[in-house]
Amino acid sequence: MIKNYIENQVQKLKELIEALTSANFWIDIPIIMGLDSKLVLLRELIITIEDFDFSDEEVLKIVEQDYPYYNKELCGYKLNDVTSHSLIFKIK
Repeated sequence: MIKNYIENQVQKLKELIEALTSANFWIDIPIIMGLDSKLVLLRELIITIEDFDFSDEEVLKIVEQDYPYYNKELCGYKLNDVTSHSLIFKIK
């Protein structure tokens, strides 16, 4: 299940990157960054999956719920903190 999820996300990422133009940049770059956040978060969870005995479904649920906030937390913000208007926080 996780392998299929990764393959799907990587395929979406490749398609968006290949189709990236100046006309769609501001629309697609937040999606690309979101896919990146999903994959990085998933990698971190896979490393610790045995410590918490999560199922694949639980891991993917966490990824889908938490990826919009990953960069915010990575940069030291709390979830309720207001961030600057940087592109890094505008993921989709």
